[in-house]
Amino acid sequence: MGVKRRFAPIVEQLLVDYWEGDQLLTCGRVAFFWFGIADKGLKGTLETHWARPDRFESSLTIALGGKDITLHPLPHPSPLNARWYKLFPELIDRRLEQLDWA
Repeated sequence: MGVKRRFAPIVEQLLVDYWEGDQLLTCGRVAFFWFGIADKGLKGTLETHWARPDRFESSLTIALGGKDITLHPLPHPSPLNARWYKLFPELIDRRLEQLDWA
């Protein structure tokens, strides 16, 4: 069993039972698609959202363990992510303003 699959139930329990928020920034494809590991039924919904050209400006509300969580995807901020690396500061600023966290 891989690390992601092994820790998925623990992270899900943390988000559902202990975390008081309902808005979550995900940085990168792996973080966004983690929710498809925790709930296999979400995989198609996640893939559809990720395929959108505005995926880094739009949000997706999912149900996780009976709790609604809104995912706000962003690209991974790694310099190895050449396509999005230079755009990341602007994208995160817009997200934070959108959520009134700025």
